[in-house]
Amino acid sequence: MPNTINLPNKGMVFADGKNGSNWAWAAVKAIPMPKEEQEKFKAKGKNFKFKMDMENIKHYPESDFMEALEYIGVFEK
Repeated sequence: MPNTINLPNKGMVFADGKNGSNWAWAAVKAIPMPKEEQEKFKAKGKNFKFKMDMENIKHYPESDFMEALEYIGVFEK
C-alpha cells in the first residue's frame, strides 16, 4: 500500500501517477523558504521555514521506495 512520507525539514516522498497500475514514487527535497514567503504561510502562529522543491522532483520506480527516502535524506546521521 503506497504511503506518503512528509518531513518538513527534509522533504517528501509520495505516490505519483495516473492510476494504480501506472505510478512511481516522487521525491522532493525541502529547501529554505525566504523570510518574505514565511509570513504568507503561517499555521497555528508558527512560520514555516522550509518548502518543498517541486521544480526538482525526482521519480523512482515502484520498487525503489527506500532510494526515494535516501534521496531526501531520511537515513542521514
